[in-house]
Amino acid sequence: MATNYGLPYLGSKSSISEWVVDHFPEADNYYELFAGGCAATHVAILSNKFKHYYVNDWENTVQTFIDAVNGKYETEDRWISREDYNRLKEDDLYVRYVWSFSSTGKSYMYGTKVEQFKRALHYLLFFKDNQPFKDLGIDVPVPEWDSLEERYTSWRNYYNNYPSAFAEFEKSCSEDIVDRFDVLESMNGLLRFRSMHDLQPYFKPEEFHIFKGDYRDVPITTEDNFIYLDPPYENTAGYVSGDFDHRAFYNYIIDELVPKSKLVMISEYQCSDDRFVCIARIKKRKNLGISNSSRSYEDQFTTECLFIPKAQVDWYKTNCIVDWSGDL
Repeated sequence: MATNYGLPYLGSKSSISEWVVDHFPEADNYYELFAGGCAATHVAILSNKFKHYYVNDWENTVQTFIDAVNGKYETEDRWISREDYNRLKEDDLYVRYVWSFSSTGKSYMYGTKVEQFKRALHYLLFFKDNQPFKDLGIDVPVPEWDSLEERYTSWRNYYNNYPSAFAEFEKSCSEDIVDRFDVLESMNGLLRFRSMHDLQPYFKPEEFHIFKGDYRDVPITTEDNFIYLDPPYENTAGYVSGDFDHRAFYNYIIDELVPKSKLVMISEYQCSDDRFVCIARIKKRKNLGISNSSRSYEDQFTTECLFIPKAQVDWYKTNCIVDWSGDL
């Protein structure tokens, strides 16, 4: 599976979004009420299963996704310092998520000890400028690679070829920081923003409707609807802005969404409401904001589930069941 769908975002379905969308039925209208980084929306557009898209999130991620698709970030190359991050994160979602630790949108991604090294590496890879390394007393040759992607993918070997160049700097840093010297994490997110422009030929603005706000405020008035929901998980961190009421959410699905749709589907680890049934499961690697190498192999993974209302099980069995990993 490809893994670079949507924007960098905590809880993103990027790594399993193809599997998720495989379980979607065809419909005239696709509703996603908790879009996050828009990974599922990205794959849904490519799937050609839908004619119209109604996509919502509580913050402005959907518009940011569309801006990226339209090429706004195609030439983005800024270095964002800790000070820049704190100054810009509230108004610039690119800064908030690409430059935050584990794409949480809460804190700057680099520790104070390693920030100056990462800045030097950013200038070397983006601008072929080795002066910031020289300012640190480190003599690093200017790379000969032509494209930014080549510089990114070749960096590990480049670093290994010049171990003496970094020896003095590494002495001042803790081992956990040294272990991550061969990766420029922000570059991965930046290239992901740039890659969204590849979706542009498949994107039809007249078919796309953007909403920003509470999931209950999205008007659902058309017919032939499929509704996909990826809310904050039960018993885990909710919205940045506060807690999430799962009981009210489940009641809203049964009372308001089921009568207006041919299928509602929820992504969750678990569902405490017995009015819903799991129709598929898949293991995926956790994104915990810390190194998975420090955990046991089993603890590096979790099980993602897809749930639907029991009231829609018969329709699902007849029209779109695709595997037997669930409880049907």
